[in-house]
Amino acid sequence: MSDDRLHICMTMDVERIKACSPLGGPPDWRFAERSVRSYCEELANLGFHATLFIVPDTATQQSEIFRDLETSTEAELGLHIHPQCWGDRYQDLDAYEYFGGYSGAEQRDFLEGASDQWET
Repeated sequence: MSDDRLHICMTMDVERIKACSPLGGPPDWRFAERSVRSYCEELANLGFHATLFIVPDTATQQSEIFRDLETSTEAELGLHIHPQCWGDRYQDLDAYEYFGGYSGAEQRDFLEGASDQWET
């Protein structure tokens, strides 16, 4: 059976604020909240549900916002990680790699730590 429908997935990488994320991010937490809320609400108004890939530090900082968006707009929440910007690592960016630069065991360690932080 053929399905000719076009399937669309609308995603957003939700980073930390720029001061703690040399790879890029919003200028402050208020701007970050306004951006993610507007994105999710506009998509919901159009009949779509956003998928948000959220870095652990932002998930911790703005957990109430994401829980609200999950309920009010049916946004899907997922983990997003940059090892070099996680925690205080952004202070020595050159000392860390992108996620794919680590061994499988190291990646599992990152994911376990990020998952633990995510669940708090």
